[in-house]
Amino acid sequence: MNPNVTETDEPLFNRPMKLSTALLARGFLVDLVDEEIYLTDNACLSQSKYSYNWRCHDDWGFLTATLRRLRLGTLIRTGESARPFRLSQPEQVLNEQKLSSLFTYQHVPSRPLYPDGADDPDVFRERPYGLKIPIAGLDSHVALLVKALSAVGCFTHSSCDGYQLDGPYGSPASLYVSLAGEISTEWARYLINQAISAGANLPDLFIAEHEDYSGTITTEEDVAATRLA
Repeated sequence: MNPNVTETDEPLFNRPMKLSTALLARGFLVDLVDEEIYLTDNACLSQSKYSYNWRCHDDWGFLTATLRRLRLGTLIRTGESARPFRLSQPEQVLNEQKLSSLFTYQHVPSRPLYPDGADDPDVFRERPYGLKIPIAGLDSHVALLVKALSAVGCFTHSSCDGYQLDGPYGSPASLYVSLAGEISTEWARYLINQAISAGANLPDLFIAEHEDYSGTITTEEDVAATRLA
């Protein structure tokens, strides 16, 4: 990771946002209960059969560091299995400066591969969810999408929320998530189509076929070059 490279220096939001909403948008799987914010057990809290051997903070450690950086208190252990951590500060409105700071984070240039067997139909049938990937290993603006795909049983292969084409990492230029194997791709395709049928507005989310894997792509060039459903 290059400590001198951040995703953007531009303002990210033009209006305030509630803390719980902002944390969820950042990828932290939180619950709001009576104005108290909890980090749930859906987050990546420890290594398990369905997690991955990442060399970075798990979600509670990363959230603790994030809250400290934003001067928003810390996490308190609750002793509850479903909501193991509570924020020391209650629900509140974040101003534009803190919102921008929450989402301005070093780009993650690594491309970790999914483990062997992740594209196996038997694994797909038996698992309750995909990999619990720590937020510290994901780019700021794509973290929630990766977490959401994992929560509904999709293994992802790699992800990126985009950077300048002439920058130090080359392409891609916009948000991108690749899915691990045909079965995760088809399951994601089905769920996206169901969401659209139910009225969700997803004009920039597409499933595109590639030579060795499939993924979600939002670049105009890819959309123009491929007839996408």
